[in-house]
Amino acid sequence: MIFELLRTFRNIQKQKKTGLTPELLINKIRKHGHRKFSHVHVYFSGMSDHVLLICPKTRFERIAAKTTECEKGVCVELRDSAFFRYSPENVLDDLSEHIERVKIEDSGKEKEWTLLELFAR
Repeated sequence: MIFELLRTFRNIQKQKKTGLTPELLINKIRKHGHRKFSHVHVYFSGMSDHVLLICPKTRFERIAAKTTECEKGVCVELRDSAFFRYSPENVLDDLSEHIERVKIEDSGKEKEWTLLELFAR
């Protein structure tokens, strides 16, 4: 009985997935005309840490986190942040409902979007 409930819960959780990947997010930013950025900050509601997508030379390389203790230019692995429960491959998809804003710096200027603004185009 308990195993059946767990299996049902897992199936429901899988159905909630949005398919949001770092590559998809980066491509959406590029479709907005931004090309000269090396990382993307993804902020979540209710969390002081945020996810950092590192994408030098126009392609996604890896995912990391910025904690409140990180100095400028320093990031940590997800396992050393508030995202320790999430895999790098699925953190965006798993937490997509909680994404507050996405931020980049392109040619010295900051640009921010909500997910709705980013994907509405």
